[in-house]
Amino acid sequence: MRQLFTLEGAKEMEMSMIGRYSLSVPALIDRAGEMAYEKAKGQILSRRVLFLIGPGNNGSDALRMAYLFQEDGGKVDVFYLTERGNSENLNRRNLLDNPTVIRDLDGCRGKYDVIIDGLFGFSGRADSSLDSLFESISDLGGYVISLDLPSLGRVQADECYALGQYKVAHFLPLLRGKSGRITFLNPGFPETGIPKDAEAIFLEDGDKKRDELRLDSYKNRRGHLAVVGGSERYMGAPILSGVAALHSGAGLVTIVSERCVIDKAIIHSPSLMGVDRSLFRAEGYDAFLIGPGWDNGDERILEECRKSPKLKIIDADALKLLDSNKKWGYRAAITPHIGEYRRLCAKLGVDPALDDEALFLSSLRRVSELLEAAVVLKGASVWVCIDSRIYLYDGANPSLGVAGSGDVLSGIAAALVMMSGDIRDVYKAAIIHQMAGRAANERYGFYPAEKIIEEIRA
Repeated sequence: MRQLFTLEGAKEMEMSMIGRYSLSVPALIDRAGEMAYEKAKGQILSRRVLFLIGPGNNGSDALRMAYLFQEDGGKVDVFYLTERGNSENLNRRNLLDNPTVIRDLDGCRGKYDVIIDGLFGFSGRADSSLDSLFESISDLGGYVISLDLPSLGRVQADECYALGQYKVAHFLPLLRGKSGRITFLNPGFPETGIPKDAEAIFLEDGDKKRDELRLDSYKNRRGHLAVVGGSERYMGAPILSGVAALHSGAGLVTIVSERCVIDKAIIHSPSLMGVDRSLFRAEGYDAFLIGPGWDNGDERILEECRKSPKLKIIDADALKLLDSNKKWGYRAAITPHIGEYRRLCAKLGVDPALDDEALFLSSLRRVSELLEAAVVLKGASVWVCIDSRIYLYDGANPSLGVAGSGDVLSGIAAALVMMSGDIRDVYKAAIIHQMAGRAANERYGFYPAEKIIEEIRA
């Protein structure tokens, strides 16, 4: 796990560390530019490169790259956003040996192989006066590398070299795609000096670790999960969830649905059991997964599950039945994708703020508070809010955007929380699901959701 900061939080923390450890700002800029240059060197040597230079330290990082590129024999073309700049920035401009200064980006389309975006880092706000500039940048073509952040979220980067701390802004649901592949480069901030009370937690693959099964463990000790869902229209969803739960360690899985769905489920996987939804009672189950393929749902079943003290995962069609009058006592987790989250937020009167760093974290916490449930927001990056603590796992795997992928995730989550008895383990499910999708992508390229299940390594 790593600390994840808002832009303001990162700026304050880094300024504090500069003072506390007597760090040199010019030395940090040198190191940032050198690390970025070494990372990009193989892509830019002997290529046509344009450096976009802003007036602050982000521009200085790019100027350091340009200097090193020139030292290696590269021809430096620069575009200065403004003639003004801070003293460090202006000094570094003077170090370049007769660069070609581009005054107007119009007409430069196709001229450059690589664009280095050093316009804005922490600073800068969206301004309509810059619209034409960003349109010109988007027309340039070429491979775009943004330093620290894609400028104002307006540049479409192929890669982003995130300098210093892990930042929320890189991973906002509507902006994640702007950063492309993200590489984190620490130019010299001591790891021991990073505070442990950041706004969010950045999860890594190793954070999925679970307790080993006891030697005397067997199916009943591993728990009996009820998967409530399915309909004539959506027969496959509860089957995917149920099989994913078995692959994730659930001892017993019963599909609660219509007869036609149950028959299909048992043919697909004899390990699954079935109960007609009209006969369902919550007693006897250790956890509930409610919603996959449920279509119009069933208020009676939802309410019976809500009243049970056992843990629940609420997904897909069951999300349509939620409102602020149905509290879940922090014994449940909801797993919406972005569209479902928007609809739920509208119902709850919450601004989803999917592209607003300051408001987005508050939005997650508010939804969690209103429902008294953990929130798992699915997308290119998975955001999890549990007890006001926010976690992020960055899968960045578009191949997971396939029908049934969310049903697999909900099955993994239900099995994990049932076996541990802790709703907080939903964040581990997000990691396992993303890792399985990555393995399936490596093995098959594109794939159906069934292949994700085969790669679960819980």
